Amino acid sequence: MHAHSTSSTEYNQKTSNYTSPSPSPEHILFINAVVAKAKKVIITRYQNSAMIRKNNVAILAQEKIKNDTIHLENLQKNYDKAVIRVNHFTTLLQIEYTLTGTFDQIKEQYKNNIYMQKIRKRILRRHQRDCKKAFNALNKFKHKMNVAALAIQWKNHNKLYIENENIEREASAITADKRICSRKLMRLPHEILRYIQEYFTYDTKIALMETTYNPIKLLNNLRSHALLSFLKYMCIQPAFFAMLTDSEKENHLWTGYNNPNYKPVYESISGATHIKRQIISTIQLYKIVYPKEAYNLIKNLCFTIDPKKKYNGCYINARLTTIPV
Repeated sequence: MHAHSTSSTEYNQKTSNYTSPSPSPEHILFINAVVAKAKKVIITRYQNSAMIRKNNVAILAQEKIKNDTIHLENLQKNYDKAVIRVNHFTTLLQIEYTLTGTFDQIKEQYKNNIYMQKIRKRILRRHQRDCKKAFNALNKFKHKMNVAALAIQWKNHNKLYIENENIEREASAITADKRICSRKLMRLPHEILRYIQEYFTYDTKIALMETTYNPIKLLNNLRSHALLSFLKYMCIQPAFFAMLTDSEKENHLWTGYNNPNYKPVYESISGATHIKRQIISTIQLYKIVYPKEAYNLIKNLCFTIDPKKKYNGCYINARLTTIPV
């Protein structure tokens, strides 16, 4: 028993004194070369994938323009056909008929004409409704294309915005290349969603807000004065002025009653429908150019309006004299 413990002690002393041999300089150079080659391969793959993504974005943009053009042509054709049908039945209703024959025959013809006119009026009303729907769909899509074109034009002339946008996307944990379905995110528990949403891009936050609260529908709870107040609030933000040209900025600044150029957006329109349309288009432009400000506006709208209440609002006639910062 004592001999066994002595041998184990000697073994432990030998192993404790053992040191692994240091790698040779040739081996270190080989390892560094392998690491450098691996880094080069990773960088090359990243550059290739970035180029592929860039090409895919360009291809998708071209396909979107092509599809939008085709869709616009189809909407225009539908509207033109609807107008032709309306004009045709309007002409039929304006035709004057000459009734001939005996009294009973004229009476029967008159009765038939009255019956036919009722049918034509009914058909005309249906075609007028279809024509109005086609006209609204055409104008809505044209407006959408104009807003997108305006945003693209603004980006092309504002390199600072593009640089900030790239920095924001690189700093975000979830980049813009990773498209997230807001409906799938809504299936997560509320506690988890509230914890991880700070890592989302503003585009994803906006999609979540729109899925949860439907802010466009909430605008129906605002009457004319309330809508006009919210539109004015949007139009006096620094981000809104950043999207304007110098001449447009002058139109929004009050310099006195003798200024004929003072024509701000919120004072040149009236009626709930027109104001609502202007709010929606302004929000869309914010979403494309300034996603962060768009998110704050939508959040303000969703958290302020109770969907069970109607708001009259109170329009305050205050005017800007300097550009907000």
